[in-house]
Amino acid sequence: MPTNQPPKTNKPVSESLYGQLLSQMSLDSLFFIRSRLQSPWSIDYPPIKNCMIFHRVMEGEASVETSNEHYVLKRGDFTLLPLGKGHILSDGSGTEPVPLFDLPINIAPGRYENLHFGGNGGKCSLICGAVTFTHPLTKRLIKSLPSSITVHSTSSQVSHTIKTISELIADEVTNLNPGTTGATSKLADLLVITAIRDHLDKASTDTPTWLGALKDPRITKAIELVHESPSRHWSIAELAQAVGMSRTGFAVQFKQLVGNSPIDYLTEWRMSLAYSAIKQTNKSIIAIALDFGYQSESSFTRAFKKVIGRTPGEIRRIKALT
Repeated sequence: MPTNQPPKTNKPVSESLYGQLLSQMSLDSLFFIRSRLQSPWSIDYPPIKNCMIFHRVMEGEASVETSNEHYVLKRGDFTLLPLGKGHILSDGSGTEPVPLFDLPINIAPGRYENLHFGGNGGKCSLICGAVTFTHPLTKRLIKSLPSSITVHSTSSQVSHTIKTISELIADEVTNLNPGTTGATSKLADLLVITAIRDHLDKASTDTPTWLGALKDPRITKAIELVHESPSRHWSIAELAQAVGMSRTGFAVQFKQLVGNSPIDYLTEWRMSLAYSAIKQTNKSIIAIALDFGYQSESSFTRAFKKVIGRTPGEIRRIKALT
């Protein structure tokens, strides 16, 4: 008889599920700032909705202060604020902060900015940036993350990867090489995803959020089955049987960890894939509907709008304008 208590595991989330979830993170670069600062200096970053903000110290050190955190970044350290939370970035001297958008920023072509600011004291160099997200699946993942994720400069592979990507971004922003906009945007996506991946690997098994579902092997298996066959007309009973749980126990556990019922999650995943297909291909709406288990365009459109907030036709028209 199946039990309702999953075995404990400290293993990282499966790479296949990682790839599926992270590949659907639809990010768009908002801005990049190559900052060269000298003490005393202090910058007030405002909160930015649906945005992740990051900083990496290239030289010197910097202090980050939010409403509930205060920590120092040393050379090579990287921090990500996934919820776009307002914060003070400073040299820690207590200098009155200047609002970010009041600073004497030198705006370069594209989304790139160079900042020289402060006094005549100690030097600090940073690469800073912001990426936006509007995809519903991305929003769900981001809401499960802590208010900040920091990767310290060590000999780890993750730290080395972040160092390499940051230096490439800094070079692109400084030199404005041909193709810089596209290259830097992809690098920023990779930078953010690397930090999130590292956090997910280290997240506690007992995390009482959606991330916790990714550490429960049976709920993870159910999610993987949905991802592998999104067009299949799954029932709760079928999924429960496939992962060795009772129908009721599975439904309760899934809802508790994921925040949605299994069937609602199936619909959300289908619409996530459909959203990408609409934006990235020229397939007809009815063809995409059929790909994801819908027999009519009208039923697909209703489900799509409920999850995404717009109709497939509206997304296709927006794509045509960009």
